[in-house]
Amino acid sequence: MITQYCDLFAQSKSDVGHINHQHHKIDLSNEMPIFLKPYRTSPREQKIIDETTIFTSPYSFPVTLAEKKGEGKTRMCIDYRKLNDVTVTDKQPIPIIDDIIDKLYEKKYFTKFDIANGYWHVLIAPEDLPKTAFSTHNQHLEWLVMPFGLKNAPSDIPKSN
Repeated sequence: MITQYCDLFAQSKSDVGHINHQHHKIDLSNEMPIFLKPYRTSPREQKIIDETTIFTSPYSFPVTLAEKKGEGKTRMCIDYRKLNDVTVTDKQPIPIIDDIIDKLYEKKYFTKFDIANGYWHVLIAPEDLPKTAFSTHNQHLEWLVMPFGLKNAPSDIPKSN
């Protein structure tokens, strides 16, 4: 079956598809842009950050890098705390794991999928792209896909199936 539907499976870690029927919205309690200065970064961190696209926006959030434990890789993290403070909370509940397990009772077959970079499968609503902006040592950028750290990101994943 995997061979028959090979176009549905990623061929590499950077092969990320998108959920086309849904966009992540960022509804704010006020429309006052938040612009924070970038955090200080090392030359090695600057090189990692430089591999992106330049945009302009009245918003800006600082970047920090974190080492992935046991992987020897670096993850870029944006400090969206100020944005999350003014983001209207999505009331969509996240599924309760016990309810999911109850539905598996007496099932014969189980499958497991690892959705690498899961948030990146959800596009940001075009009108909200500027709200995702972040600044590095030499660039001002925006996310086109849902980044890690947005307040309502976890509640958007169950909506996407």
